[in-house]
Amino acid sequence: MTGAAALMLTPARAQDGFRVLRAADPVPGPVLRVKRGEEVRVRLINDAAAPVSLHWHGVRVPNAMDGVPPLTQKPVGPSESFDYRFVPPDAGTFWYHPPIRTPQNDEPPTDPNPSTLH
Repeated sequence: MTGAAALMLTPARAQDGFRVLRAADPVPGPVLRVKRGEEVRVRLINDAAAPVSLHWHGVRVPNAMDGVPPLTQKPVGPSESFDYRFVPPDAGTFWYHPPIRTPQNDEPPTDPNPSTLH
């Protein structure tokens, strides 16, 4: 996926039985391919029953786009959306995930197959 993307997070069950918030079929979600210096535009649409956000591991982003509630971002409520926009300054392989534990995920938090941002 290049350019702008829309990710709708919905409750699902991974192959190992863990409850997850999925961004697409199959879990874990789409790979976002971005060139260094190119703007990333991702609209997070929360289709879950609990607040969520997206955290970008290893990507140097503005604090307001970091997705760590309540430290850097207010969680995105059910049926709400949030537009992430940033320009990654570094090349590499990074990953993103929703960092909030929700009622849909009553097992211990785990991220065995995170989504990636190249």
